[in-house]
Amino acid sequence: MVERNDADWSWDLDQSDFPQDGGRGGQGTILSFCDLTGQSAGPGAPETAGWACVRWLATGEVNMYRVGCDNKFDLKFALGPPPGESLHGTGQLSIKHIRPTFNYPIGRVQPYTGLFDIRPEVCRRVGGFMHGDVVWDLSISKKATCIGVRPSCHKQQPSLHLWFRVDGAEGATIGNEDLTLYKFEGRAEVKEAGEGEDIKYEWRSFQPANDVLDSVCKMLKPTFGYRCGSNIAHYQKLDIRDEVIGKFMPGAKSGNMYQVKGDEDSSCLTLIGVNIPDGRNLPRLWFHEEGDAGAAILRTNQSLLLVGTRSIEEANQHDLDFNRHETCPQKLHQLACDLQPTLEFPRGLGMRTAMSKFDVRPDVVKQVSGGFESGQVLNILGKQLVVIGVRKDDRGLASVWFWQEEDPGAGMLDRTQYRKIMKHAAVSEKLEDLEALRSALKKKSGSRSKELDKDSIDELPKLIRSWLEAQNKKEQKTK
Repeated sequence: MVERNDADWSWDLDQSDFPQDGGRGGQGTILSFCDLTGQSAGPGAPETAGWACVRWLATGEVNMYRVGCDNKFDLKFALGPPPGESLHGTGQLSIKHIRPTFNYPIGRVQPYTGLFDIRPEVCRRVGGFMHGDVVWDLSISKKATCIGVRPSCHKQQPSLHLWFRVDGAEGATIGNEDLTLYKFEGRAEVKEAGEGEDIKYEWRSFQPANDVLDSVCKMLKPTFGYRCGSNIAHYQKLDIRDEVIGKFMPGAKSGNMYQVKGDEDSSCLTLIGVNIPDGRNLPRLWFHEEGDAGAAILRTNQSLLLVGTRSIEEANQHDLDFNRHETCPQKLHQLACDLQPTLEFPRGLGMRTAMSKFDVRPDVVKQVSGGFESGQVLNILGKQLVVIGVRKDDRGLASVWFWQEEDPGAGMLDRTQYRKIMKHAAVSEKLEDLEALRSALKKKSGSRSKELDKDSIDELPKLIRSWLEAQNKKEQKTK
């Protein structure tokens, strides 16, 4: 028996995903392997040297793991018996006690298949009924058939539940916690999901085996700039090559348009490309859902139907959909509440300049500005604007502040003005030293420590204010 080796293990997609091995301490059996010399043993052995195929007891999942490839070892020998091997005692069962072997559809509609523990003693301990029991559900006035026990999905510390298939549903769902809502009516034979059925296995959307993911990491070349983020877009590069996307969805291409199968009212999903999400270690497919600010990874397993194709326009780093900021005030308010202002810099114009603190953390500045960094230089209308950082505006929302050459301090734009200006911005590779700039401004105009009563949106750089006035006059003439 083997278990995960924490020193090299890297196969939990993120904190919301269910662990492949059921969590630390879970044990599994090696089904086949390919050693470092290329010699294979066992059915379905990996094609790449230094990999082994393992089936985990607690989840029933079968996947590939490194046993020497790239000098990494995901597995180690388990020293003791499998945890939860004995069901004796009155304590509550945990995931380590279950042994899922029965394959069955999951989900009321658009199901995928998963494994259930159907042992009578486990089913009774968890939910009071057995696999195959038919009950009358008083809460919905329908019959339901008990399928078995499995954990809740998408949780690092999942709880066990008894699952039922309600008459008319395509798959099983978690049953009622209140067992008094069930009235026993009899027994029925439950047919296991067969091979080749048009149902996806488990909840890992378009996620290939670990050895394939490892090969994608090695071949990944993200060069196509695109807007990413469902709520607030930021600039990110994706790999849109067919051979990379095909590792996740054979035959799929960037620009393919999909809808959830069987749901004509679902939003259109455009496949963009592949990259590793921030804070993760494994690549994922990125889709741009109609109405969202940018592309994002899918959180649930969905059966997708190809409905068309479209050309994908590459985005410049500053060419983002700033309209989404106006539709996400809750997000900007949340960011404002979590600000950590550390950089002191002059704020305001003319005689109202005063020293203030700004949050210059890269992730915060990028979210609020639409992809820029603190200290980044933007060329707009022949002048330079320097991104300073983020502060609250007079509405309590996080806003980005800029300094324009010849101005004594940083100024702010409201979102409407910001969208107009940034469409004309050219991003320079130059990063300004803000502390050196602050020192230069202090020497030039003198330091003031008195804090302003409020942030005025009227504090705009002179060039931008005059340009906006000219643009407004043009718009009025056009009307």
